[in-house]
Amino acid sequence: MPAEIDITNAAHVGDELAAALTPGVVAIIADMTATTFCGSSAITMLLRTHLQATREQCRTAAGDLVRAVLRALAIVAADCSLPIYPSVAAALIPPG
Repeated sequence: MPAEIDITNAAHVGDELAAALTPGVVAIIADMTATTFCGSSAITMLLRTHLQATREQCRTAAGDLVRAVLRALAIVAADCSLPIYPSVAAALIPPG
């Protein structure tokens, strides 16, 4: 994921995530290690991707989010819907 996700690039990032939703894919992990800003359009994109993946029985997860991004997700309660993990490695472990 890019360093900043806002109205200028959220649609493109969403298109890239949606393109990963192909038959046989069971999980999409958003590596947000480098992401330091996540605007409202980015949060909407993440939620839409999560809903689309859920409909297609694909698990989504975001890993390694910085405090500012976590705070942005918490403000709109998106952190209640999006599976968030402390690291990408933790997000890669299937729930069970």
